[in-house]
Amino acid sequence: MKLKLTTLILLSSILSACSDVEFNNVATRSLNDNNHPNIDNPISELSLVHHTVKLSKQENIESIDILLIIDNSGSMETEHRNLSDRFSTLIDSIQNLDWRICITTTDYQNDDGRLYSFSDGKKWINVGDPRAEEKFLQVISDISNQTQAGSGDERGIYAINRALQKNEGCFRNGANLSTIVLSDENEASNLEDLVNLDFPEVALNTLGQLYPEKLAKYTHHSLVIKSDDYDCLDQQAQQLFNGKNVKAYFGTFYEELSEKTGGLVGSVCSQDYGSQLKLIGTIITANTLGKVQLQCVPMNDEGKIISSPELLIYDPLQRPLVNSTQKELLASFQIKDKNTSYLELEIVYFCPK
Repeated sequence: MKLKLTTLILLSSILSACSDVEFNNVATRSLNDNNHPNIDNPISELSLVHHTVKLSKQENIESIDILLIIDNSGSMETEHRNLSDRFSTLIDSIQNLDWRICITTTDYQNDDGRLYSFSDGKKWINVGDPRAEEKFLQVISDISNQTQAGSGDERGIYAINRALQKNEGCFRNGANLSTIVLSDENEASNLEDLVNLDFPEVALNTLGQLYPEKLAKYTHHSLVIKSDDYDCLDQQAQQLFNGKNVKAYFGTFYEELSEKTGGLVGSVCSQDYGSQLKLIGTIITANTLGKVQLQCVPMNDEGKIISSPELLIYDPLQRPLVNSTQKELLASFQIKDKNTSYLELEIVYFCPK
């Protein structure tokens, strides 16, 4: 589903207002770096864009709350197993964060965004729990083996809204938030009989109203049937439940929420979720600190795409001091140098006029 221009502008404004990013005019000066745009003599069809990103090394470990929304319909047994097999990959990729993980399902009729309890009675697992993986696997097994499969009318975004509204203890003050949906269908199966809480923009509005401090660094990640992936669509549609072929749909609404927040759009058909979960963890870690909403696919002064996010940094001497990542139109920067506690990065690139 294509993003509306007004929505993009609104979200960009929100992100800019809530993060340590400033937009300024750049004083013209020469660059002694052939790998970076020359801001003195760009081609006439390009306009200069400049951001200032203020980074500080946190004395305390950054906190992240992760809500997994699992499709518990009858066609998801294989996908549940794939998620369980590679859960440790996600944990390894966020090992330096103070993470908390909670689980709900896409079943809006029976679960309505409620959080599942783990074996100790809590509705979350935390970093440092030596039994965290064991507890996670048990809940996924319980969901997969439910006597009565969840509703075939899957509504993952609805579940996000309801979980935010209920807040059963998962969402901590001062912690960032990420959500992950695993489903082989779209919102409301195929966008049928949608209600207000099914829309991606409503999830962002709910988050902004209830937890405004979390909105700027919120990311949503989708493991779904990606748009135009007809092989995956056919594969999912060949699965049987109660002797009948299941229906499968492209996850366009989930993709839209991922695109709006700079999250991953991965494939539910992957035979190994490890690389996808690792990338999700990498994005989550990067988004705990400096994040920039880029105004376009960044280009140099010759109109060529800048292939590495570190080359967006104006001062070449600062580049080795930070970790730089880019996903779609979001670039993230994090201090990695042990002797550096504070940086102001100038991010410079060109966009078409």
